Amino acid sequence: MGKTNRLNIYILAAMALAFAVGYVVHDFASPAFITPFAANIKLLGTIFIRLVQMIIAPLVFCTLVVGIAKLGDIKTVGRVGGKALLWFVSASLASLLLGMVLVNRPHRRTGSPDPQQGGKWSRRREYPRIVFPAGTRVPE
Repeated sequence: MGKTNRLNIYILAAMALAFAVGYVVHDFASPAFITPFAANIKLLGTIFIRLVQMIIAPLVFCTLVVGIAKLGDIKTVGRVGGKALLWFVSASLASLLLGMVLVNRPHRRTGSPDPQQGGKWSRRREYPRIVFPAGTRVPE
């Protein structure tokens, strides 16, 4: 088995292990164990997502710089740059408009049904608590 296949095996083994741990904790653990376990395991996911986000911006920037450097001709760079700028502005505008429409739509339900109000949906927002100080060490 070559080195290229070894990474695939590691990824599949980690997925199987995560599935098995989740199954065991969900089906066989007590609620007193599940609550702190879920809060602590969420920290790993948060750190992973933040690390991926830290890698994406420099990777995209370097890809653009190398791509522009390989074009060579200034006319080609201007034409490709104009198209890229047009795509960027139009995609940003579309995503902002979609976000504004979704946020401001009427009858938005947040929170959970409140039994003190006869089962009506409350307008309270529930914010996640800070799980562990290590989660703040990785920038967003």
